[in-house]
Amino acid sequence: FFHWLSTAFGLLVLLCSYNPAKFVGRDEDDRDMEANYASIQMEERRSARLARQEDDEELRRIMDEERREKQERKRKKLAQKAVVDASQD
Repeated sequence: FFHWLSTAFGLLVLLCSYNPAKFVGRDEDDRDMEANYASIQMEERRSARLARQEDDEELRRIMDEERREKQERKRKKLAQKAVVDASQD
């Protein structure tokens, strides 16, 4: 099993041009990656605001599309009526 795993990893390394040796000895410090409650809340508010903006934009696009479709149906109906009226004359 481990031979297959190492072979699969080797194939992935070759296919993806991944060089694991490039990262040897690179130990990044992640002590400063801690978030306090205030920063989490700030990010949550920002995310909620962006989500509302995206939802509003999507709703506006949907309403615009429905309005255009309604106008197009009305235009076609009027054009069809004009053809019928012209043929009756």
